[in-house]
Amino acid sequence: AALGEISIEDEAELVSIRKTYASLEMKQRMTIDIRAVSKAESEMSILRGIRTSDLIASIGEVTLEKQQLIRDARASFMALSVYERRLVSNIEVLNTAESVLTGLILCKNEADAVDKLIEKIGFVFFNSGAISQAREAYDELDAESKEWVTNYGQLLKAEILLIAEYVVACVIIFGGAALTVLRFRKKASEKKVKSTEE
Repeated sequence: AALGEISIEDEAELVSIRKTYASLEMKQRMTIDIRAVSKAESEMSILRGIRTSDLIASIGEVTLEKQQLIRDARASFMALSVYERRLVSNIEVLNTAESVLTGLILCKNEADAVDKLIEKIGFVFFNSGAISQAREAYDELDAESKEWVTNYGQLLKAEILLIAEYVVACVIIFGGAALTVLRFRKKASEKKVKSTEE
């Protein structure tokens, strides 16, 4: 019996027909014309190659959100026979997408590590060690990774607060010292005035 026109949806049925044929005894196989199945399998190979090519073509611009699509395209390609793989003309698109995705994942992971350091800053109160560590980690990122850092504003705020704390501390320390000097000068003046009056 002729199989007629096949589509990719017929793949499971075609595999089932081939398995059934393979399970038959030799005498039974001799009574079946397998050419139609072989022809359908050849057509299915072409369809598998086309399906994989279409999947690769659908990737478009690589983003982290397309990670599963890229994995599915690679799995689809790897499931093809050597013959079917030759039908996939855009495999370089997939290779490039995987490379770009790897870079994006690396950037995201580096940015996440910096975000965690920034989160550890917590209450600023003279916490210069945590702030310096977060700043150094951020500065070491490349421009693309810096774009992934989600709480950079928090780091800037912590740095500003730390500077303000140091300014206040200096005012207190040096202001107190200045008051002591003024008091000392006042007492010295008062003593000088007393001694001249006597």
